[in-house]
Amino acid sequence: MLKCRRHFLIILFLLLFSLPFALCAMPSVADTVKDNFKEVTKSFLQGDYSRAVKSSWRLREEFPRSQYAIEAKYLAGLAYLKLGGYKKAEKIFKDLCKARHSKDKFYLGLANSYYLQEDWERALSVLQEVLRRFPGTELKGAIYFRLGRCKQKKGEWGAAKYYFTKLVQEFPLGLEAKEAKKILEEGEFYFTVQLGAFTDKQNAQRVKYQLIQQGYPAYISVLEKEWQRFYRLRVGRFDLRQEAEVVKKNLEKEGYKPRIYP
Repeated sequence: MLKCRRHFLIILFLLLFSLPFALCAMPSVADTVKDNFKEVTKSFLQGDYSRAVKSSWRLREEFPRSQYAIEAKYLAGLAYLKLGGYKKAEKIFKDLCKARHSKDKFYLGLANSYYLQEDWERALSVLQEVLRRFPGTELKGAIYFRLGRCKQKKGEWGAAKYYFTKLVQEFPLGLEAKEAKKILEEGEFYFTVQLGAFTDKQNAQRVKYQLIQQGYPAYISVLEKEWQRFYRLRVGRFDLRQEAEVVKKNLEKEGYKPRIYP
C-alpha cells in the first residue's frame, strides 16, 4: 500500500513538474490569431487575393471576437476590389461602416466599390460623409483624388479641377498629387472615346487614318508610363457623356471595342 502511494506521489510530482513546460510549448490563442492575420496580410501583399479572402474568412470564423477579425475583413474587402467582386466588397465595407468603431478607410473602401461599379453619385455621397465624420483624416489626399475622378466621370469639369488643384496644393508630396498634377497639365477635361493604346506608332497612325476616312475625328494622344510610350487612339472631344456614348455605339457596330474616357 505504501509502495503504491509512493509511486502515485512520484507520478504526481512528475506531472506537476512537466506541466509548465507543456503549457509553454503550446501556442497561445493570441499567437494563433496573430499568425493567421499575418497569413491574410502576406497573401494580399503578394497579390494572391483569392487566398487572402479565404484566410480572412477562416480567421473570422475561428476568432470572430478577435481584434484582428475586423482588419482581416477589411483586407477581404480590398481583395474583392482587386478581383472585380465589387458587390461583395460593397457588402463587406457596408458592414464595417456600421460597426461601433468604424474607420475612415472603411468608408473610402465603400466609396471605391461604388466608383468601380460606375455608381458615381453614391461614391460622391460616401466620400463627402468621410470628410464630415473624420475631418482630420489622413486619407484626405486619396479622398480628394477620388472626388475629382467622380466629378470627371460626371462631366463636372470645374469641380474636378477644384479637387485636383486642392489635392496638389495641400498634399504636394502624396502619390495621388503626382497623378492629379498630370491630369491638370494634360488638361483633358472632356469625354473621349478610346479604341486602344499602341506601343507601335505606325499601327496607331494606320488605324487613325482608317477612322478619319470613315468620318470620325480620330487623333493620337501620347502617354509615357513606366519607361514606355503608348499611343492612345481616340475619337472626339465631348462636353457631354451622352455625345460620347453615341460615337461609342457607332464604333461598336463597325467591329471596334471602344471605351469612354475618363
